[in-house]
Amino acid sequence: MKRLECKDYYKAIEPLENVKINTMFAESVVKQVIAGSVYVDDIVNPRAFYIAHPCGMSLLIGESDNEEFKRDLFDYITNKNMIRHHQELLQADPAGGWPEVIAHWSEQEMLHRNTRVNFSFNRERYLNQKASYLNQDLE
Repeated sequence: MKRLECKDYYKAIEPLENVKINTMFAESVVKQVIAGSVYVDDIVNPRAFYIAHPCGMSLLIGESDNEEFKRDLFDYITNKNMIRHHQELLQADPAGGWPEVIAHWSEQEMLHRNTRVNFSFNRERYLNQKASYLNQDLE
């Protein structure tokens, strides 16, 4: 993995906009609202991005076909070089083949893999349920 300089974080903006899962924490790093790190497969023309937020969350997006990037990422995730001192919550974009790569890694190593589910608030349904509940108390 190659670390992008802050001045080049803009290279991750468009790929990040195409991701269909929650990316707000990664956007705050890429737009330099908060300090973080962006690692890529290629400094000049990146196609894979590992965006690390200082709170311990990270996002993996882009293409999964660069073997060197995958090897470096695997070594980082498994802490082969003992450079990571805290746990991280890695989220991978379902596009680009990353879930399959991570599933393969999980079979080989002691990685804890979960599926994240995002929820949205339905105000109308909430208000209907609340009214229904309050009406039950009055009866």
